[in-house]
Amino acid sequence: MGNLPIKNKISSWADTNFFVVVVVAVVVFSATLYLLAGKVDELAIQREQSQLQNSLKDTVTDLAAVVLPNIDWDEAVLNLDNHYSPEWADTNTGHFFCTSQGFKYVFILDRNDQVIYSMQDNQHSSLASFAPFQAAAVPILASIRKRENQRGNVFKPLQQGGLVSVPVQGSDIVRSGDDLVIATFTLVQPDYGTYLPAGPRSVVVMTGKVINAHLLKHLSDRLMLANLHLVQPNEKAGTRVSLTNQAGAKLGQLAWTPYQPAAYLIEIAMLPILLGVGTPLVLYFYSRRTSRLLRSTLTELSASDERWSFALEGSGEGVWDWDLVSNKVQLSRQWKTMLGFAEYEIGDEFDDWLAHIHPEDMAAVMSAVEENRDGNNHSFSIEHRVICKDGSELWVLNRGMAVNRDVHGRAQRMVGTFSDISRHKQMEMMKSQFISSVSHELRTPVTSIRGSLGLLESGVLGQLPPKAHDMVVIAHRNSLRLLNLVNDILNMDKLISGKMVFRSDPVDLVDMALQSIESNAAYGDSYQVKFVLAEKIADCTVRGDVDRIMQVMANLLSNAAKFSSPGGVVNIRITDSGEHVKIEVQDGGQGIPVDFQSQIFSPFSQASNGDTRRQGGTGLGLHISKKLIENMQGSIGFSSTPGAGSIFWFSLPRCFPD
Repeated sequence: MGNLPIKNKISSWADTNFFVVVVVAVVVFSATLYLLAGKVDELAIQREQSQLQNSLKDTVTDLAAVVLPNIDWDEAVLNLDNHYSPEWADTNTGHFFCTSQGFKYVFILDRNDQVIYSMQDNQHSSLASFAPFQAAAVPILASIRKRENQRGNVFKPLQQGGLVSVPVQGSDIVRSGDDLVIATFTLVQPDYGTYLPAGPRSVVVMTGKVINAHLLKHLSDRLMLANLHLVQPNEKAGTRVSLTNQAGAKLGQLAWTPYQPAAYLIEIAMLPILLGVGTPLVLYFYSRRTSRLLRSTLTELSASDERWSFALEGSGEGVWDWDLVSNKVQLSRQWKTMLGFAEYEIGDEFDDWLAHIHPEDMAAVMSAVEENRDGNNHSFSIEHRVICKDGSELWVLNRGMAVNRDVHGRAQRMVGTFSDISRHKQMEMMKSQFISSVSHELRTPVTSIRGSLGLLESGVLGQLPPKAHDMVVIAHRNSLRLLNLVNDILNMDKLISGKMVFRSDPVDLVDMALQSIESNAAYGDSYQVKFVLAEKIADCTVRGDVDRIMQVMANLLSNAAKFSSPGGVVNIRITDSGEHVKIEVQDGGQGIPVDFQSQIFSPFSQASNGDTRRQGGTGLGLHISKKLIENMQGSIGFSSTPGAGSIFWFSLPRCFPD
């Protein structure tokens, strides 16, 4: 016992140093992660800059290729070179390039490099409007004339078609007023040698395309760059590429909002720490895992040609891309790896994708896919099982959407992801089993306690003192709430596990509504609220389970009564909704807070305002109601304006005569 203080000091010293080691490990890990994440962002920006520069070069080449077929031909030589025809130049050069090809500037230069024709915005302009292009034209024209003189003897008839027609062109970026223009100079020459130039020098046509919003949108869509725009040469922009002419002068800049994957990577990598990693060993393994993830992401960044592939593959999600026109499906490497397959072991046919969907989930998956394909929703998300290579089952979250439709709205391409949620499903099952076990164990004693308290409250066992009676009344009320909670949990467990049996019988909603009003009238009276069938239709027979529908109605009516003011009326309406019949329950309460409306059908959810807490409840009723209606192929929803009450509704499919 005498050595106990010394042992405590040693233990305290060890705990302190252990804590210091853990903190140091966390700090080192975090610093390393942020440095690596910064490198990821840097490489992503460099890749975007390189792609944009290459695309600008391709754009210049494409503009030159547009001009060439319309200049490199015999008729152009005949009407622009052998003899100059202003009318022909107007129709086939000026107006043609401005209207059909979208060029803003068109100039024609004679054999002596003097401007003889000028058009701007499809209107004749002064020859002096060529002045901004003069400086850029000098070296380009010199290069064109040099190559022109190397064409060979143009005075002899050509023996081979196209001998003279090797493209002779030059391009540069020029500033004309507020415009940045891609100027292309093209030598007019024969294609098959029918008409030869009058001398060794031919006319040159210059076309100018403005770098405008339309061109930038084309580049932005092509490269998936966000907010691509043009800025001044000296303006400080975050991520940018300079636009320089052949002389090296900076004429402007293209700036955009860069894609930065590091934030997402940091969020994923920091998850172990956020979950409470407590030892250096665990930190070490998680840091290694994070490092592998970062290295994998860096590899994908350098190897992938499409940015979305990088983001999804790096996050560990499998990607599928379905071309509905060819019925081919491209599956990412990660998708195949999740199921235990090598890259070459799964084909690209749609049936290859379908073959791995669990047969019991096939109908639900295809229903979700077809709903989105037919344009009934923006995207779909469904949890289901897939069959792995070894025959095992894997739970995945399958999310997808149609990303391309034709002019008639028909889907042509759908893209989606697979996320492994097997661990999440395992946890859900454990939680469900625990709740079910506890609920079953509680039900019998709670029922017994409620019965005993009821006997005490009624005075069957003798009159109680007033204070004791009040306590028994409170205990009896709370035992009822506890029993309701246990019953709700058991109902929810049956719904989740698929053990709840549903009948599919014809149900007259008017009869059902009247029965519900009668059954719940006493409950409404306790809140001084009346239930009224305010509207109905003649043909309102639906297909479903009447007991389950009554259960949903009881929940909606009790909620409406609790949140209506004393003396209020809860209106029930039955209306036509096409192939469904809709029933609405409208209360006169204070409505649902806007920030809570998205959680209204979640389990154990209750708004935090005082009125809700005062009314009590388990927070499971609406969640169970939603599951019940959906199991009967119906839908449920609500509309609410704070301060003006709420309308809860559900619809069920009509029962049509055979």
